[in-house]
Amino acid sequence: MDQIYSGTATFGKHYAVFMAVVSSIVAVVLLLVGIYLIRRKPVFTTQVDFFITNVSPRTVSTYNNTTKSYTSRTYYDLTGTIKECDKIYKLYNYTTFVSSGQTIKAWIKPNCESNEAHPSNDDYKTMGYVIIGISGFMIIFNILRVVLTRKYKPLAAIQGASGARDIFNII
Repeated sequence: MDQIYSGTATFGKHYAVFMAVVSSIVAVVLLLVGIYLIRRKPVFTTQVDFFITNVSPRTVSTYNNTTKSYTSRTYYDLTGTIKECDKIYKLYNYTTFVSSGQTIKAWIKPNCESNEAHPSNDDYKTMGYVIIGISGFMIIFNILRVVLTRKYKPLAAIQGASGARDIFNII
């Protein structure tokens, strides 16, 4: 019985290191994505009042194979004007019910560069910081997992048994 325990603990130590390497690669990729999101320059930076002149509703249905049911969602493609710009603007995939003659808040490119508007700002800095935080947590967890697995034989045996179960579940 002691041979099985020792073998499982040895496998657990190796498995913990392997999983830490794989998880660290994922964490580095997440770190790079977070840095990209923070450094990315937002395009739609000017908030304006969007006066709606035309509303085109469309319904998108999706089938859920698990519940065997359809889900429908209505999107509104809007056409309108903005007081500061002399153009007709398009705003696609708006999700709240609106009608012609209504004014909503929208985001456009500075200096009226295009005729496209968005319902929200495209600044993803906060999401970048959250992703970097998750990446840091993953790296700290990996280091802690390897250190504790190498230090405590019962934990290494648990890691080994868990790793063997995971491998057999894949097969």
